Amino acid sequence: QPVTPDGRPSGPEMMAVDSVGAGVGERVLVVVEGKSAGDAVRNRQAPLDAAIVGIVDRVDPVRT
Repeated sequence: QPVTPDGRPSGPEMMAVDSVGAGVGERVLVVVEGKSAGDAVRNRQAPLDAAIVGIVDRVDPVRT
């Protein structure tokens, strides 16, 4: 489920292929587009809509 920088839910839950080995509860970076998702698993023909492409170590929000 998408979240805000401070971790609050911010949209509907989604399902994505994990191409990086993320653990349960980790914040991740997701691509939501067929060709990019296919590239993440090295198969452009894969019938994917979303793929996890990174694990977020920390979030440093910009304060204005």
